[in-house]
Amino acid sequence: MNGYGPRMTRKLTHAAIALLAVGLLAAGCGSDDDGDGDKAKTATTPPALTKAQYIERSDKICEASTTQIRAAGAKLRSDTAKAGTLPPQEQIVAFLKQTSVPTYQRMLEQLRALEPPPEVAADVDAYLGALKTAIDKVKADPNRYAKSSTADPFDEANASAKRLGLETCGS
Repeated sequence: MNGYGPRMTRKLTHAAIALLAVGLLAAGCGSDDDGDGDKAKTATTPPALTKAQYIERSDKICEASTTQIRAAGAKLRSDTAKAGTLPPQEQIVAFLKQTSVPTYQRMLEQLRALEPPPEVAADVDAYLGALKTAIDKVKADPNRYAKSSTADPFDEANASAKRLGLETCGS
């Protein structure tokens, strides 16, 4: 024997059956769909964006980033304008490191989080790749890009944004 009396064995069997029934009921709760099994998937997966929606959302992300960078840049110019000078290179380098690069990196992350429609996915990849390259260039050598005589590292990203149809991004 198992060491349990017949009464205990029956209780354990009933408890096991009850637990199994509760588990089956719990697994079935909320499943009042037509049985195709995609109901839960649809509830958590947002519908695909149209090109117009993608552009609108991307431009909003870019606008927020541009506003932050412009506000910080205006403060930097204002502070040095009081003295009648241009910002010294070390302040521009600090601005690039502490404001521009982190803001552009957050913008890139937010843009990557958007799911582009298939018809523009290749163009989006080109734009995001060019944007990452520009950010990496500035991050790697902020002294170089603090000089006004240096070519804009964002030129290719801006051109890619325009080809994609973005209005705020790339302006």
